[in-house]
Amino acid sequence: MRAAGVSISRIAAELGTERKTVRRWLKLGHGPLWKQPTGDSILDPFIGFIKRRWNEGCRNVAQIWRELVPLGFRGRPNTVRHWASKHLRQAASKDRCARASLPPVWPVPGGYRLARLLMADPSKLNSTDELFRTCLLEGEPALRDTITWAQQLNAILQRKATGDLADIIAAGNDALLDRFAAGVRRDVTAARCSPGTNLREQRS
Repeated sequence: MRAAGVSISRIAAELGTERKTVRRWLKLGHGPLWKQPTGDSILDPFIGFIKRRWNEGCRNVAQIWRELVPLGFRGRPNTVRHWASKHLRQAASKDRCARASLPPVWPVPGGYRLARLLMADPSKLNSTDELFRTCLLEGEPALRDTITWAQQLNAILQRKATGDLADIIAAGNDALLDRFAAGVRRDVTAARCSPGTNLREQRS
């Protein structure tokens, strides 16, 4: 750490020891030769307690240190202060990442515009509307299935596609527009019972 430019005070805080001890080890060219306790820090046995007090709202490092001493902690307040600083940096980094990953915020379109946007050919939308549509449908798979069903039904009613109308309407029972599908079914039945009635006129 010293070779990397870390200050003696920082090294002492990391190791939970005094600066004069660090200076002695540096002068000797090595650390103590006895077996080191397991763990990366003198704080390790007390991390659970520190996190609990931190989550309870205690941000006073000196107070946390005073509470640790009766529990057997032999480190200095700077050791706890270093943990708190590192914890705050990590929390800030996570917050920045979370905010960066949030989707853009769009004004909610009105019902008519939203319907046209969802039913439109994606290739004909501008980049903003296309991104909005993509995010909306990815977040709501059931809506994607419903739009596909509505487009199929619309193509048949406008005679732009061929297919079994009864099957298409039946598929609508599992879509978000199930009530609309039921209404179409009633209209089709009424149209079939009225000779000379055009289905497209009936739907309009």
